[in-house]
Amino acid sequence: MSTVTLQGFAINSTTYVGSASLTLTISEGATLSYSEVPEGVTNLFGITEVDVVSAHGAYTSQFSLNGGVPIPVADEDETYIYQLNLSTGPVTVLSYFDSSTDIDYVFPISGTGSLPPTKRSSTPSSRQ
Repeated sequence: MSTVTLQGFAINSTTYVGSASLTLTISEGATLSYSEVPEGVTNLFGITEVDVVSAHGAYTSQFSLNGGVPIPVADEDETYIYQLNLSTGPVTVLSYFDSSTDIDYVFPISGTGSLPPTKRSSTPSSRQ
């Protein structure tokens, strides 16, 4: 099994909640892919929910907020992959919306830009 940990942040509406990490544990030989959910949720910005699936093996994923106890990703959570066009360059992010807590977990996964530093007093300008 391979393990990948992504670092990001969590927001509730426009309020910074804290640092977040996403740990993916993937079976040897497995690949992950995603596609839009045909009847999926569309967020305020017109971005359609995606479904992440594994081929040739399985994977698990869980969040941790502020270094706390891991929280498994639930089936009812909404998943989005989209690009942010920032002044520092584009950044593609993987975002999970936990509908039970109204918290968005945002993780940069590629790009040449950088997300602005997050502080408890900051208020990100966008929300899922």
